[in-house]
Amino acid sequence: MKKVSGIVDRISEETYAVIIVEEVNKEFIVEIEQGTIPLREGLWVTLHLNDNGEIAKIEPNETATEKQEEKVSDIMKRLRKRKGSQYKL
Repeated sequence: MKKVSGIVDRISEETYAVIIVEEVNKEFIVEIEQGTIPLREGLWVTLHLNDNGEIAKIEPNETATEKQEEKVSDIMKRLRKRKGSQYKL
């Protein structure tokens, strides 16, 4: 069994979660009802893949999620502090 990290990219039609895993360059589509954890956009998860590359188990990775949310928040704060472009149209 292989463990990989992925992010819930989007929720489609309120029934499917699209999870992107860069390590294996693959996109997984999971029914939200099937999941044992509540999936939401921006949630980092650890996927346990079986030998066929299919998802056997999904675990939330709250540490990675919080770290990425802080990173985005810091970037947004810096962007808001900028005074604007020095070039005029």
